[in-house]
Amino acid sequence: MWCAVVLWCVCNVVVVCGVKGPPHIVVIMADDMGWNDVSFHGSSQIMTPNIDALAYQGVVLNRHYTLPTCSPSRAAFLTGRYTVHTGIQIPISSGTVSALSLNFTLLPQHLSRLGYRTHLVGKWHLGSHHSDYLPLQRGFHSHFGFYAGYLSYYDGIHLENGVAGIDAWRNGSGAWQEFSGHYLTDLLTEEAVSIIRSHESQKPLYLQVALSAPHTANPGSKFEVSNLSQNEGEHHYITDVYRRLYAGMVRGVDNTIGAIVEALRSSKMLDNSIILFTSDNGAPTLDPLWGYHNYGSNWPLRGMKVSCHEGGVRTAAALWSPLVKGNRVYDQL
Repeated sequence: MWCAVVLWCVCNVVVVCGVKGPPHIVVIMADDMGWNDVSFHGSSQIMTPNIDALAYQGVVLNRHYTLPTCSPSRAAFLTGRYTVHTGIQIPISSGTVSALSLNFTLLPQHLSRLGYRTHLVGKWHLGSHHSDYLPLQRGFHSHFGFYAGYLSYYDGIHLENGVAGIDAWRNGSGAWQEFSGHYLTDLLTEEAVSIIRSHESQKPLYLQVALSAPHTANPGSKFEVSNLSQNEGEHHYITDVYRRLYAGMVRGVDNTIGAIVEALRSSKMLDNSIILFTSDNGAPTLDPLWGYHNYGSNWPLRGMKVSCHEGGVRTAAALWSPLVKGNRVYDQL
């Protein structure tokens, strides 16, 4: 129910802390990241220093629960309602007439009314069969990213059920040339940093960075990292080749967080910012249904993505802000 949590922060942090104006809010959402794929949860294979810094200096959300798959989880995040109410119960397939109902007022729409500039960078996955359901009509002032559930990491191509097409967009217009030849995680990071640096710091910012990583790419290509030789060197101690590649994709997520924090700092916005990090659901350690298992780890939790066991719905999450008492673990959410 993160929508309600974020709105509560906006409405109360000014009163509690005496802040001049509403805080900037940055949400960074990984895709299919496992509970045991961050070092602040004890992972000895994948080092995530930037995520760890948010967690150790902020609030570890030890009981952060989502829905077990992408679209239901994102619908719940933006509406504050469970899937039984949103009607989004499974991931939305490309080309289908399915979308999050226009009857819901979404988080960015609420924030826009409070004077926020709202931006979505990355994945939407809440319906795209008609322009009324696209991000710019649902409260976001800008969107740079893709509409489907996953994407090739280097060319903006989405492949589903044997049909391929370009899924690369900037504010509703095709942006394939911007995507082609650029590593997706790095591209989205650069966009997020650019938005922060060009933002007028006196006005409140809501930035939602919905990364594709470490979700697998199109069927057949599976894992793609920014620099293969560098990744092999950094994670040489991981014996499984696919787990090594997965580790590189998670490190890319961690680097994104580091770049965003630095951009906020250099823009003198960090002292009045709230940063949330989470994953949309747990890792698909084995995926016989769709075939998108990513060699993530949910240990010691039982289950995985698509299941309602904790491995599918309890995710790594942290909240950091100088406006919130940090250095603690929160077990009540």
